[in-house]
Amino acid sequence: MSKNLMLRIGNIACAIVLALCAPYDLHADTLVQALQQESVAVLVDAARSTGSPVRGAILFADGKLACSSCHVAGANDQVGPDLAALDESASDTYLAESLLYPSRSIRAGYEQHRILLRDGRTFSGRLVSERDRIIVMRTATDPIRTVSIDVDDIEEKTKLDASAMPDNLIDQLRDRQQFLDLLRYMIHLRDEHHARQSTSGDELHRELPKELLGWVLIEQYHCGACHLDLARDFGFAKSQAPDLTWSNGRLDPSFVREFILDPRASHGDTSMPQLLRHRPQQEAADIATELTHFVMSLGNAEVVRAEIDPLARTRGEELFRVVGCLACHSLAVDNARVGTGVALDHVAEKYNLGSLTEFLEDPQKVRATGRMPNMRLTHWEASDIAAFLLRERPMPVSEFRLESKLVVRGRDQFVRVGCVRCHELPDVVGSDMTQTVANTRFESSRGCLSETAGAWPAYTVTDQQRQAIQAAASMPRRPFNRDEQLQLAMAKFNCVACHERNGWGGVSELDEYFLTTNPNLGPQGRLPPTLTGIGAKLNPKWLRQVLVSGRAIRPYMRTRMPQFGADNVGHLVQLFGEADEDYLPAIEPAIPSPTLLDDKAINTAGFELVSRDGLNCIACHTYQLKAAATMPAVDLTEMYDRLKKNWFIHYMRDPQRLSPRTVMPTFWPNGRAIRPEFLNGDSPLQIEAVWRYLADGRQARAPKGLVQEPMQLLATEEAVMLRRSWPQVGKRGIGVGYPGQVNLVYDAEQMRLAMLWRGPFADPSGVFRSQGHGVARPLGRALFFSNGPDLDDAIRPWVVDDGRPPRHRFLGYELDELRRPAFRYRFEDIVVNDYVVDRIDSEDGQAFLQRTITMSSRSERSGLRLRVASGSGLTQVDANTFQLADGLRIQLQTGQRLESIGVDDRRDLHVLFDVSPGKSTIDLTYHWLEKGQ
Repeated sequence: MSKNLMLRIGNIACAIVLALCAPYDLHADTLVQALQQESVAVLVDAARSTGSPVRGAILFADGKLACSSCHVAGANDQVGPDLAALDESASDTYLAESLLYPSRSIRAGYEQHRILLRDGRTFSGRLVSERDRIIVMRTATDPIRTVSIDVDDIEEKTKLDASAMPDNLIDQLRDRQQFLDLLRYMIHLRDEHHARQSTSGDELHRELPKELLGWVLIEQYHCGACHLDLARDFGFAKSQAPDLTWSNGRLDPSFVREFILDPRASHGDTSMPQLLRHRPQQEAADIATELTHFVMSLGNAEVVRAEIDPLARTRGEELFRVVGCLACHSLAVDNARVGTGVALDHVAEKYNLGSLTEFLEDPQKVRATGRMPNMRLTHWEASDIAAFLLRERPMPVSEFRLESKLVVRGRDQFVRVGCVRCHELPDVVGSDMTQTVANTRFESSRGCLSETAGAWPAYTVTDQQRQAIQAAASMPRRPFNRDEQLQLAMAKFNCVACHERNGWGGVSELDEYFLTTNPNLGPQGRLPPTLTGIGAKLNPKWLRQVLVSGRAIRPYMRTRMPQFGADNVGHLVQLFGEADEDYLPAIEPAIPSPTLLDDKAINTAGFELVSRDGLNCIACHTYQLKAAATMPAVDLTEMYDRLKKNWFIHYMRDPQRLSPRTVMPTFWPNGRAIRPEFLNGDSPLQIEAVWRYLADGRQARAPKGLVQEPMQLLATEEAVMLRRSWPQVGKRGIGVGYPGQVNLVYDAEQMRLAMLWRGPFADPSGVFRSQGHGVARPLGRALFFSNGPDLDDAIRPWVVDDGRPPRHRFLGYELDELRRPAFRYRFEDIVVNDYVVDRIDSEDGQAFLQRTITMSSRSERSGLRLRVASGSGLTQVDANTFQLADGLRIQLQTGQRLESIGVDDRRDLHVLFDVSPGKSTIDLTYHWLEKGQ
């Protein structure tokens, strides 16, 4: 390609970029103002005639708009209403006005309130409930979460007139067409919901029947070990108590002794009963000591001593919150309790860092049939979570020493007090055990469930649990049927903490802890899928791989699918299949007329429909492990192996009915094909064609549009700007290409110089080919600088996260005569002008960047720092010059002081300075060195 032709392509691409960034109406300041000048009726008609629900679905899920953060399909207690469940009052006009004038008509129950607490904290959002003097609020600001507020802590509560939806949200869209697409998708959501409501009854909402809850507790408490009539076949492996041979060297003997004495006092949620409550205090203490020595004699592992790394603790807290631990556990952190499940406060007294890490890597080694699953943690992940659970507790230095005579007595007590009933040890036989109880009788004054001490295990249960166990024991003795076995297993392994099935279970108050690596997917990208109809959806082989082998299809979901082992959950594959056999009516595959269409024509149509110019499935779906530019929805090449054909056909006809949280619209609304040019518009035949294409899996021909040549956006005589999402920068990145082929990306979210590179400017194809939602990429090898604002307090800098620094405000930019921007922002009372231009070195003729930072302040300010670069291999050349290993040399031209700060090889280069009233300046140059310099 000639240089002139390349320059012409660059100019054309630049013009396209400027057109994409331009507002819809040049006479209006913003897009929303331009749209407000039009008649709502005209916009509605245009949306119905030219709007695309497919493109609208992508916009709705886009993290930039964040519609799906507040409007969650099928979920309760959200900031905004479920748009797929609006009543008939939500007309087309209402939907359009809700986008253009969010605060004009706020739906009842979704008004916003601001609550000021006595300690000065403020929360704004929707009031979800108020009972027992506790107000539950769903906050409307990032991070969106549920908070519980004690009425006594409230200083002031104010109802707001404004909607939680910003008035200028539509300005995030590119143009009028994107508005029409978004409105068309909202109309589609409402219409599809009403169509389904007319043909279906109310959803089933229920909870576990009392008698089945009782059987779960009976199995959990090992009641069948003593009461033979309660020993049942539950369909999964019989629960076993933990393997005690694992204890020595791994558990703290002091904790073991106290736990034996009073299990509930040491671990409030344990299922182990108190066996010594009826004994005199000293006798009980002696027996506990003897049992501790016996238990500690069962293994010979060495204690592994290690200190807690604060950084590991921080990483572990993040992992604990996102991989799924909170679904089953709770923990007291910083005087607040996180989660509602089994408390883990005792862990720091029980384990050391090495033993807890070992346990977390493979829990089933210790508890083969217990409810603690394998979370598929790496060794280092397990170590980090262990560091978090242990907090800053020092490694215990125990003075415990085994005494042989106490070991012998402990072995005897192990049988006598009944430990052997639940803890199986190969060489310990309970020959002198007391007689097993044949029949279960419940008496309020005596027995395991009473509050009376006696020669029986003492369980601490609630009235509800006691009634449930009594109901279970009163059931006629018969095998559990298929649905009961499913419910028992889902309750025992707590599947319902994450998954919903037939209205039972699902994510509730833990919603905020289910995260995704790609917010464009909406709730379906972070929340576990429903199990309703799962047996009708997944092929048995695939379902078994998910349950038993950890097979995953959603790599973007940070919560992990736990593994309970084949003996515990392998039987669910058959149970789900049998239970859901009649979940969907059978649909006969479409059979084409041989006189009109042959197999080749159908197969070709399937290829075309999946491709860019058909239904454009690859705009959102991964293909052969290659993520789509917009979002990495489930891989198309896995569909045929995963899904049953009958479910696939039903889903394609009406995605929202089977998957309420999906962002995928229907391509065949009311049975009509939106692409009638394929297969004569025959909807069943089009779906059949797509299925046949998917049947080829990874051997299928790659859809058109999947492999695309990169585009080149080049700067010629003037600078070129590209305001889009950039790698490791985000959606507020502003790329600047200079004519000298030196380039940068400025992060307008965090007010920092984020990237530098030399060579051609950018490949914008990720933006152009994904409706503006993709990522622009540098055409050279880029240097990435650290997150966080460049200018900050040197002593008390902002703790960097992914958000916007609270003391900074971006003020936009100004262009010089060559369209080179000077970025402007405010830090506290200091106004900053960050101006970068390209220059040519007079000695070697190479382009470099000159950066001038001008600060205007009304008052004196000391203790400031300006980060000017960061990276590896930072070395000092002279007092004013430093060089990075990547060959970038940074030189300070003014009289301030440069200082290298950081840990290990990754370091930041700072200018430390004070400002006086008026203007002050820092001048820097960035030179790229040739190899060997």
